Amino acid sequence: MPESLNNIYDDAMVRILAQDDKESDLALRLLCWIIYAARPLQVEELQHAMAVNELESTDGFVDQDGLTDKGTLVNVCAGIITIDEESNVIRLVHYTTQQYFEGSGSKHFPNAQQKIAETCLTYLSLDIFGDGYCSTDEILETRLQRNALFDYAARNWGYHTCGETEKIVQDLALKFLLDDSKVVSASQVLFTSEYRYSGYTQNASQQFSGMHLVAYFGLKDIMVGMFGHEDIDLDSKDTYGRTPLSWAAANGHEAVVKLLLLEKAVDVDSKDDYGQTPLSWAAEGGHEAVVKLLNSKTRR
Repeated sequence: MPESLNNIYDDAMVRILAQDDKESDLALRLLCWIIYAARPLQVEELQHAMAVNELESTDGFVDQDGLTDKGTLVNVCAGIITIDEESNVIRLVHYTTQQYFEGSGSKHFPNAQQKIAETCLTYLSLDIFGDGYCSTDEILETRLQRNALFDYAARNWGYHTCGETEKIVQDLALKFLLDDSKVVSASQVLFTSEYRYSGYTQNASQQFSGMHLVAYFGLKDIMVGMFGHEDIDLDSKDTYGRTPLSWAAANGHEAVVKLLLLEKAVDVDSKDDYGQTPLSWAAEGGHEAVVKLLNSKTRR
């Protein structure tokens, strides 16, 4: 980038940090999400993400009346973000701004993935999601409308948790994953198609466990943390007969597959309702390393 542009954005960050603590903290948290989120986020989603930081331990949901207004969100960021009026997405003001943060983001946001993961897990653990599976399209749509960050958190928390972040957020993750109702609430969203048709929300498994979810995302360290808890079934089956090993194999998570294969209780040849085994799912996905692992364990 031209040195003049770098200087402009450096000056903007200086102005952001020169605000009072509350405003600068808000700006940094907001920018962290805008820069590192897996997809562009709308105003309401980011308002809910910002509100999580203000929740008390007894709060069971995000109060709409307590959301930061969008004007404040824009103002605290010193002119480097804008709201797209057509899509209602909050984004960086110019592509050069993204380039700037690609070069200096680690300095300004050293724990970006951890912070986003913590926010997602805190949100998914709210009591409002304790009712579990939504029995109709309309009920789930209402839940998503009233809880704007739910869709993003349910679909992406695992990706932000991967790697070095996994051990840091383990306790927060386990709080969520050991609550069956909240896991089912999140997994219904995770597996709901973005294309709408009658009953489009009802194909997700109603028996998806925390163990299934960590296998799906490939979270080995968190899975190890779950082993010590009672009532954890490593070979449990979801509504469609799929085990955690099946999901890990299908998604190519070699480390998780290897971990599960060390447990004698796991049925390597378990067939789901589609007649597929973990090996066939891995082969279908083209995951050669996982195929070799499973081939070495499959009963002849």
